[in-house]
Amino acid sequence: MTRIISFCTFVAFIFIISSCDKEDPVPSGPEVSVNAPGYTINSGSFNIGVTKDSTVILIYSVDAPGIIEELNQTVDGVNESITGALGETSYSKQLVVDLPYEDKTIDVEIEVVDEHDQSSSASVSIVVEAIVPPAIPLTENQLITMGGSSSPSHFSRWDLDRPKGYGYWDLEGDNAGQILTMDSYYTTLSLGDSDLGQEQFVESGAKFVITDFTAEEYHNMENDLLLQDLEIEENYLQNIEVGQVIAFITNLDKLGVLYIKEYYDGTDDIDVEIKLQEK
Repeated sequence: MTRIISFCTFVAFIFIISSCDKEDPVPSGPEVSVNAPGYTINSGSFNIGVTKDSTVILIYSVDAPGIIEELNQTVDGVNESITGALGETSYSKQLVVDLPYEDKTIDVEIEVVDEHDQSSSASVSIVVEAIVPPAIPLTENQLITMGGSSSPSHFSRWDLDRPKGYGYWDLEGDNAGQILTMDSYYTTLSLGDSDLGQEQFVESGAKFVITDFTAEEYHNMENDLLLQDLEIEENYLQNIEVGQVIAFITNLDKLGVLYIKEYYDGTDDIDVEIKLQEK
């Protein structure tokens, strides 16, 4: 009888051990993958050329049957803990990486640890090359007289995209469809003392910046090479003066430059010379 009890106890002990082994298996370790849509990653890196400050999108995915306990992404030495992934068995994210306009390698690493202390990582190096964009020729210099508030040509406009056979005011009303948009308006004059601080070139959708270029440099410009690195961000300008050279981007995304040539006191007219990208 004692032998029978001992045998039953032994069988029960084996069953318990077997049951525990089946109930608590250690899941497979986590896996991480990183992709760069539109680019091919070779040996953990890919090249990208930029002509200005830009961005690139990476997409990484994490598969963690053992449940994510810690997830970190490091971009160019800056670490960030992704708390939204904790407690999940899978996670994916679209990562926007800023690319400076310079030659530089940006390292990106994704590291994950699951609740069983199993870890995995994936990394990619973005090799950034600053490329000088090809110069685009500028149009021939054009002189335009623009009117201020005391001028017969008040609210005059300049636009090099207007079709032949149409004047500036002809593009209103029934002929508005002849052109997609005006490049710029000149609405108020700040060359006169009474108008200081007013806005110029407003309601155009264009962007402007007053440069340090001289009149000689303006007249010698044959292409947009000197304009490409300028930060052109102002919606309008204030306190323009004779002799200034102003760079601009039209609302048709054309790069251009104008020279404030002369101010006609008493008429509120100014002479503006202008050049625009040929494209």
